Amino acid sequence: MSFSVENNCFPDCPFQKGSTGPIHLTEEEKRTLLSEGYPVPQRLPLTKQEEKSLKKIRRKIKNKVIGRISLKLRAVLNLRWHFSLFSPLMVQCGDSSRAGTLDNNNKSF
Repeated sequence: MSFSVENNCFPDCPFQKGSTGPIHLTEEEKRTLLSEGYPVPQRLPLTKQEEKSLKKIRRKIKNKVIGRISLKLRAVLNLRWHFSLFSPLMVQCGDSSRAGTLDNNNKSF
């Protein structure tokens, strides 16, 4: 999947080719740019190097979000699998303990 600065994947930050003016980046984009050692662009038009770094950072943020969603989904599916596997066993264990209690009650009579 190609990811370009021109496509409006980030609605709060639309880029048009040839546009000028201040650039609006999210706090996460700014923080990630600084942590990666890239300068934070202040105005449009972006240089080729700024476009490349912004693409890289946005891809990184997107992958991070997708990774979080994947982990949550995996946890939910794992929990669902756990209950589907062990709930019949718990029911059987509960029935056998109740049967043992009834046997003990019958022996006492």
